[in-house]
Amino acid sequence: MHGRLGSAELIGENLRDPLTLRLAEAVEPVEDPALSAQFPAQRFARVQIETVDGKLYELDETTARWEPSHPPTDEELLEKFRWLAGARLSEPATAEIEERLWNCASLPDIQALIEIL
Repeated sequence: MHGRLGSAELIGENLRDPLTLRLAEAVEPVEDPALSAQFPAQRFARVQIETVDGKLYELDETTARWEPSHPPTDEELLEKFRWLAGARLSEPATAEIEERLWNCASLPDIQALIEIL
């Protein structure tokens, strides 16, 4: 519906959007004990979609992105940070926080980071 799921999609008017509400009513989460037993070491999901005309589409045991065994690249991580922070902060504020976070090992203490948050 929105192409992405971030903070903007989870607050305000988006939660009252008729299409969002219709989709939420059509979703039925069901726990699979066999998959849950593997958590938190591994995070699996199984998806089944049944259309109104009875067709069934399935995706079996897919893993979440960015598992410890397949961490994000630096560029993927920066892209996600910029997207999420940019939804709430100005571009200069986002850039300043990014710079301090990316170089936090060289900060004398955490106060330099806390000040900008």
